[in-house]
Amino acid sequence: MLLLLVPIALLQTPQDNAQAQREATFQGLIRKNLYPLRMAEGRLAGPGADFLLSQSQNAQFVALGEEHFVREIPEITTALFRDLQRRHGYQYLCVENGPVAMRDLADKPLRGNLPRTVEFLKRYPMAIPFNSDQDIRMMVDIGALSRGKSRPLWGLDQEFGVLHVLDKLGPLATTDRARQAIANLRRRVERDDTKRDFQKHFISRTATARDFSDLRNAISPKPGTFEDFATKQLALSQEVYGYYSRPAEEEPVGRLNNLVREENMKDLLMDEYRLAQRRGDRLPKALLKFGQWHLFRGMSPGSIFPMGNFISEFAKSNGMSSLHVYFASHNPAGGFRPALDKEWLKPFAQAAPVAEWTLVDLRPLRNYWHAGRIPRGTVDFQRMIFGYDVLFLLGGASPATSELTEAP
Repeated sequence: MLLLLVPIALLQTPQDNAQAQREATFQGLIRKNLYPLRMAEGRLAGPGADFLLSQSQNAQFVALGEEHFVREIPEITTALFRDLQRRHGYQYLCVENGPVAMRDLADKPLRGNLPRTVEFLKRYPMAIPFNSDQDIRMMVDIGALSRGKSRPLWGLDQEFGVLHVLDKLGPLATTDRARQAIANLRRRVERDDTKRDFQKHFISRTATARDFSDLRNAISPKPGTFEDFATKQLALSQEVYGYYSRPAEEEPVGRLNNLVREENMKDLLMDEYRLAQRRGDRLPKALLKFGQWHLFRGMSPGSIFPMGNFISEFAKSNGMSSLHVYFASHNPAGGFRPALDKEWLKPFAQAAPVAEWTLVDLRPLRNYWHAGRIPRGTVDFQRMIFGYDVLFLLGGASPATSELTEAP
């Protein structure tokens, strides 16, 4: 019996060859655009550090799209802020916490003071959602480092809790009606607002929209005052969280949670930006640290145009740019949040050591993707390479801790 041995290459179809070429091109582009970096004595070092600083030279905003509660990310944020401040004049940090709470952390006596900040967050455990030890130290350190003419910390999200706001409104009340409304609402929310529960959006379950409208009516704030701002933010926070609990048979409103929240973020950013300008910073530069969905260019996975898209266009209007960095924990399979488990991240994760930090410049991929010369991948892959500029593979990432506030 005669056996014919046919080379495997001859058995491949043109489609197979084209796919193999796309894969080879893709892997070559990844390898060509890898930049290792590390932390050395509290500073970023290595080719990746040089790359970040060179690419942010003309950026008005550097946006860090994080995975929440990862120990290393706040530490990297502080180190990057030091370099951006020294090299490019950055003075402000924007975070995914409420504006009233962050004003407390940004002003004396809390600003730059770790013991007082911890004391405040123990008294008001629901004041901010992201209160890991590392986040607290980051905000304290940057509050001390900043030399800006305005508040160093910009809180650009809705309020998470209520008590810290009511306790600022109390001394400002000028009528018995206002004082009574504040006291009544305080009693109503106190049980849920003095015990940390990140998963329970009690602001929409314990209190109602009517509670906050009654509070505002009782205070009757003058436009432009703190009372005006704070009561509006409380009502908006209740609205945002209220979309989660609408009955299933009603019109779907999940997207409105994203939309109302994101538009408020943009408004709060502009409030702080204009305040900094009024205080003498002609062109404020800010570092942002938010969850990944908030900092995409273009449409986010939440089906809205997020703050990341806004800052990109806003910086362009000032003759500048923005640099967007996507963080992904990079550990072995079965470890803490391994990037290898996500289909759109797997090709990058396979090219970088799991024990090291590695940057990948995503921008060189875009023209090749558009021309069909690399694999099209998933929607998540497409959204990432066009919505972010740099992928930060955080080798050896670990969970954040909460020993300072003893929070769960």
